[in-house]
Amino acid sequence: MDTSSHFSAGHDEIVQELVGAGADVNRKNGKGISPLYADLFQPDSPLTPSRHYAASKSRIDIGRLLISRGADINAKDKANQVPLHRAATTGSLGFIRLLLESSVPPNKTRLNNADRIGNTALHLAMDSAHAEVAVALINAGADRSKLNLDGEAPEDVEGVGGSEQRRAKQYVIESCGNRDP
Repeated sequence: MDTSSHFSAGHDEIVQELVGAGADVNRKNGKGISPLYADLFQPDSPLTPSRHYAASKSRIDIGRLLISRGADINAKDKANQVPLHRAATTGSLGFIRLLLESSVPPNKTRLNNADRIGNTALHLAMDSAHAEVAVALINAGADRSKLNLDGEAPEDVEGVGGSEQRRAKQYVIESCGNRDP
């Protein structure tokens, strides 16, 4: 039985019951998505199955439960992304904080883990203009100079562009100072 699909039902009571019954909190589904990463799977969707993620929905309660039961906070999906990537992409500061606060050996959050195109969580936060998330990652030790496969450092990604992107970059500089060259 693919427990990650059942975890992803999105109902707190169901997740608690499954975890309480000993379900594997690290089992991945066919897309390589673990319960900590997945939150909702809608198998009856008329479109391609829609996936929402615990990290992107800031499902801190479910995330905390799964982590307390040994969920791997660095579990990678097939794109080599971990929950930290997804939370950064969607600006889920609460989930970022949960992952950082839960970071203890041997399950320590890898801040500078790159996905298959070389983006770290910081790249994705900056790409989406989530300045507060970017600052939290930098303050936790994220590498501001790590290059993705396009040769871009996190603060150099084009991102959403326009004034929103400029404001996000300015906020990061004001909060963390200029990046070392």
